[in-house]
Amino acid sequence: MKLGLTGVFLGLLLAAGCGGGGVTSTPPVTAESISITTLSIIQCVQTVPFSMVLQAQGNSSALTWSVTSGQLPSGLSLDAVTGTISGTPGANSGSVTIQAADTKASATKQFYFTVFNKLTINPVTPASAHINAPYSLTVTGQGSSAVASWAISGGQLPPGLTLAVSQYNADTAIISGIPTRLGTYSFTIQAQDYTLPQNASLDLVIVVDSHLVLTKPSLRNGGQNQVYSDAFTAINGTPPYHWAISGVLPAGLTLGSSAGNITGTPTEFGGFSYTVTVTDSSTPTQTDSAQNILNIAQQLQIQANIGTAFINRPFYSSFFYTGGTSPVTWSIISGNLPPGLTLHSSGVVEGIATQLGSYNFVVQATDSGTAPYVISQAGALNVTPTPLNVQGQPVSPAPVNVTYHSQIPASGGTPPYSWAISSGSLPLGLTLNSSTGFIYGTPSQNGTYNFSVKGTDSTNPPQTATANDFIIIRSALGRNDSIATATPLGNSQNVSSPLVFSISPYIDPISAATPNPDTDFYKLVAAGGSIVHVETFAQRSWGANTLDSVIEILDQQGVRLHSCNQPSYIASCLNDDIDASTRDSALDVKVPGAAKTTSTFYAHVFDWRGDARPDMLYYLNVSGVIEPLTISPLTLAPGATRGVNFQQQFTATGGSGNVTWLPDGGAFPPGWSLSSSGLLSGVASADGFYTFAVKATDSANPPQTARAQYTMQIAEPLVITTSPTFPNACVNQPYSFQMQTSGGVPPIFFGFISSAFVINMDTSTGIFSGTPSVTGTFTGDGGASDSAQPPSSQGQHISLTVVNCP
Repeated sequence: MKLGLTGVFLGLLLAAGCGGGGVTSTPPVTAESISITTLSIIQCVQTVPFSMVLQAQGNSSALTWSVTSGQLPSGLSLDAVTGTISGTPGANSGSVTIQAADTKASATKQFYFTVFNKLTINPVTPASAHINAPYSLTVTGQGSSAVASWAISGGQLPPGLTLAVSQYNADTAIISGIPTRLGTYSFTIQAQDYTLPQNASLDLVIVVDSHLVLTKPSLRNGGQNQVYSDAFTAINGTPPYHWAISGVLPAGLTLGSSAGNITGTPTEFGGFSYTVTVTDSSTPTQTDSAQNILNIAQQLQIQANIGTAFINRPFYSSFFYTGGTSPVTWSIISGNLPPGLTLHSSGVVEGIATQLGSYNFVVQATDSGTAPYVISQAGALNVTPTPLNVQGQPVSPAPVNVTYHSQIPASGGTPPYSWAISSGSLPLGLTLNSSTGFIYGTPSQNGTYNFSVKGTDSTNPPQTATANDFIIIRSALGRNDSIATATPLGNSQNVSSPLVFSISPYIDPISAATPNPDTDFYKLVAAGGSIVHVETFAQRSWGANTLDSVIEILDQQGVRLHSCNQPSYIASCLNDDIDASTRDSALDVKVPGAAKTTSTFYAHVFDWRGDARPDMLYYLNVSGVIEPLTISPLTLAPGATRGVNFQQQFTATGGSGNVTWLPDGGAFPPGWSLSSSGLLSGVASADGFYTFAVKATDSANPPQTARAQYTMQIAEPLVITTSPTFPNACVNQPYSFQMQTSGGVPPIFFGFISSAFVINMDTSTGIFSGTPSVTGTFTGDGGASDSAQPPSSQGQHISLTVVNCP
């Protein structure tokens, strides 16, 4: 074995080569890296042949090209050997990933192809041009993103014509001008787009001849009743020319057949279509024609009445015009507007008039026609006191047998004012102060009292205004400081929506000498055996002086009950604080009696310390009770009409079971009756004021009752007593006339409808007033209705004639 190993060792030494010792190592092999160098964005044109050789570097042998994802635009293909993309592209654009690979490595790159539409110039056949006459030819390109430039790339335009790009659209070129030399001119127009070095061209021919041509086939605008003169023009051909026109010219205009001029004074206005034809004297004759429209503006007219201005009140109005050509400029050429008012050139008059009176002026209007209308008209503007307004609304209700004080408000006009009752009457015990408008006194009878009050100001002559009012006199709500005057309560909606009350001492402020705190009683009705929760808590806004409310539960004799549980411990039916952390009080009451019966008891709330203030509120949460029986509606319409069927259904809420209805004092109008189901109905037979009460009773054991009192007026049917033909009015003079009525239940309401009446109506008073500016007879439909249930109404067809007065 030793000999064998020695032989192998010698063999290795011999293999190492001559003259040396040691072993030689092989260098490391470097990895190949290929990259595709062609830009990733490739642009081409649809239907135009395309060829591009993709370039790469870093490969050690021949490359093979392929598409690995996406696809080339339709019509293009990739040569796997040469890397050439070629073909005629279709319409689609998109991205594609291409790979280049040799035997050792590969690389990929994503390319984005944008295929543009081919730029083309739309074919056009140029019309012949006429020497010395304006000429225009429009050429348009399409297909590419946009045309970058236009040029004449060959040939020659006719002398006098130039090429320009349209200022509105870069894809449009216009060849225009006035040709100055006869001949036939051939040229090539070329367009180049923005995105690609893509050109399109079109060969054109324009012939310039000496044919007769209209150079002015249109006419300037004119005005009705204004002198008019204009003329058509033509060149070339052989003069003299002969002119003819077809269509309809406005009356008053004629054509001079030898001169081509239109003259006269048009008496009509509007747009008039025509065709003008010119014929020369050559043999054979040449002609040219054109269609157009002659516009004649309506004669300018102005309306100088701009209404009435009120002293020291903002005024805004405007002069109006018809016809003419806008815009119209306005000015005052004589007289004056009222001090404080300004006329703008637009015709607007605005400002604040500072001086009473009537101001005369002459206003001038100038339109923008050629030639312009310049007309003037006299006008007048009256500055008057602000119209007197007496407010019509329900005057605040008043409790019976309690001192009352209110006021009828008035505004506008010239103070001081005076007041008077013009119809109806105030409640018994109340008086109107004629110099102050105050109503004062002590009303002595319940009811709804309707009346009209008239106000008069100190203007010379005085202004008057009338308003309809009414006052409801009702029983005082009183204090709930005893069982007899206890306030009935229902359930709170939820804990977050308690009932809100206030508490205050009898004498305010309270003192140690008169410690007489307020005390509140609430009537509760519940089913026997049920649990009623009553909780009171004070509003937390007075710091240390927060109201310390106490609650107790009493029977109908005022004796404290004993079947109460507090939320946290057992006690009798009295609670000051729920616990030591609060001054709020709460009790749960187990209602005595059998389950099918009802029981009435009372929650008594009072201030423990006796230092309550009038502004101290407390909240009351109640649950488990039967809602109090209440009657609806609480008020009725002010009145009804004698001889007309009346119906009013009373309804009740709360209570238990069925409800029956009975009269409960007073007297119904003769002819009316109340059914057990609560329907008040009938036909009243006598006028007058009637006060009556109704009572509702439920079927609980014992029953609940509710009572409501009403006062109504029974009146004659409403009749309009004024003639439908109003007294004549004078043009440009103030006018006032009041529609009068008889009967009906106040307040009375008025209405008026007309498409073109010259004055306005005040719907609360029936007064027609204003300053008519034109003469004539004007009509409309007016009417009046009252406040009865159902309303009584009457209408009439009204006419007013406005005349010129000395």
